[in-house]
Amino acid sequence: RGDVTTGPTEIPAGSTPSVESAAEQSAIAASNLPPCPQTQDLPEVPAGLPDATLECLGAGPAVSLPGLHGSGQPLVLNVWASWCVPCAAEMPRLIRAAGSYAGSVDFLGLNMLDDRVAALAWADQLGVSFASMYDHDGVVRTKLPIPGPPITFFVAADGRLVHTEYGEIATDRDLQTLIEQHLGVSR
Repeated sequence: RGDVTTGPTEIPAGSTPSVESAAEQSAIAASNLPPCPQTQDLPEVPAGLPDATLECLGAGPAVSLPGLHGSGQPLVLNVWASWCVPCAAEMPRLIRAAGSYAGSVDFLGLNMLDDRVAALAWADQLGVSFASMYDHDGVVRTKLPIPGPPITFFVAADGRLVHTEYGEIATDRDLQTLIEQHLGVSR
């Protein structure tokens, strides 16, 4: 499927939706976030991420959730918001892990229920080193079990959602254990 409704507008997979305001355009231009990955138009995997396409928080194409497994690598998908205190405590651990597992595990953020300008400033302030999708209205909550951030989804290389960790991952070692246990990848 090429188009998936994610709110009041449809975002074709692989495209970049128009940005609403000059402030958002300026924040995206100033952002140090890497661009979102180019995803393939792949069918939904049984027991995988739902069929939804979300816009990129920073620069880059819209992201098809089922298309994320096209990279052939396992994925750590972290749900965060700039107003979430445990997210701020957890994010440095995710940044370190993304560096440690580069080339063997993909990391991607999902910013939801947030103001885009505040989210981009927060990500820059913390030095977030991986791309994030943007779900202002929390549309993906109707498709994934997300009571609120932080939540981390562990997705196998074949696209299956193999574990959901609710709440803050408290230590680097806890995150390493989750990656080893659920994704089968060691440092």
